[in-house]
Amino acid sequence: GVGTVRGNVVLLDPKLQDSPAEPQVLVPPAVAQAGEEASAVSAVAVSADGSSMLVGHRGGQLVLWDLATQRVSNVVKDVHSCAVASVAFCRPTFQYALSADA
Repeated sequence: GVGTVRGNVVLLDPKLQDSPAEPQVLVPPAVAQAGEEASAVSAVAVSADGSSMLVGHRGGQLVLWDLATQRVSNVVKDVHSCAVASVAFCRPTFQYALSADA
């Protein structure tokens, strides 16, 4: 996936040589309301089984996506006071995740 300054994530299929004509774009509703500066994607991790994606944003928000339904599973706003620098899933079950800021 590719994160954008507006907080969206464009999903790309690694099996394709070129970008699809109409790529899948995930738009997080809660983060988009924070404004463009705070919404920018700053970190992304995909679970080992490919079912979930954790996205960190410049404003400190974390958004957990269910990739099968392409819907937000959870939004965490009160953990980071600055840009999320990295995110990672800790176990193959993706039950645990880590995030860090500057």
